[in-house]
Amino acid sequence: MNNLRYIKSKQKVWAAINSVPLIGSRVALGEKFYTKQWENNLYQPLNEDTLEEIRNRCPEEFGDGVHPGMIQALYSSTTLALNVIDYWRHREDRSELAVALRIPSRSIREISFEKDYPVSGNPWHIDIVFEYDNGDCCAIENKFAEPFMIRKGEYGLREKQIADYSGWSHLPAIHELAQTLCPADTTNKVFHAAQLIRHLMGLMTAYGNDKSRFRLIYLYYDGFGEEGCLHEQEIEAFAEIARKDGIVFQARTWQETMLNLNDYPNPQHVDYANYLFSRYV
Repeated sequence: MNNLRYIKSKQKVWAAINSVPLIGSRVALGEKFYTKQWENNLYQPLNEDTLEEIRNRCPEEFGDGVHPGMIQALYSSTTLALNVIDYWRHREDRSELAVALRIPSRSIREISFEKDYPVSGNPWHIDIVFEYDNGDCCAIENKFAEPFMIRKGEYGLREKQIADYSGWSHLPAIHELAQTLCPADTTNKVFHAAQLIRHLMGLMTAYGNDKSRFRLIYLYYDGFGEEGCLHEQEIEAFAEIARKDGIVFQARTWQETMLNLNDYPNPQHVDYANYLFSRYV
């Protein structure tokens, strides 16, 4: 069994156990991997500002009114992030989540989704951003099933994207890597290195090339077998290059995060932690 099949099968079992009705990608057609209503795919109703951010910045997540959107997919990375992170968005104390993610836990000012960090004047969204009182941030790229899906497109960087960015002198090792990914990534099989490079370009622009102001986090669903091992190797290869440029880059798994949330459960959060554990771990 490959990782994609495992993820989809596990999610279908969760839906069956919890009597969540499913539809196909064309409603009556296609394999049934989508919840009938997008709300059925979530632990709790979304905070209004979270819903507004997703609707405004990624409206395609909600489908076209006829066919379901990806937020309804059982294996949606957006839904996974919303189930884990949005729960904490407006809580006074988010330290338990931050500790579980292994990021700074004090003075978190705001958590947001799909925050825009323009790259050379072009919009570019980062999945999850923790902002602190001093203006620093932890920027999170979130993955679930995507690394184990068949790739569509070149997964690389365009020559114009590289030429238009003016901050390469601060990222010489990343620049060298970027050039090898233009126009296509022929090195990485499961890890999307070009996407992380664009995140770095946006963060460096936003923080005036001050690398001490942000952390880049790769939060992914850990796989098994050859695919999982290859993913780990490709992540570590990118991490080594990022370290050469003084970038604080951390790779964390969703499973580790959820296990951390379950280690010392606060009674207030038991139902939430049990939901995540039973569905995703």
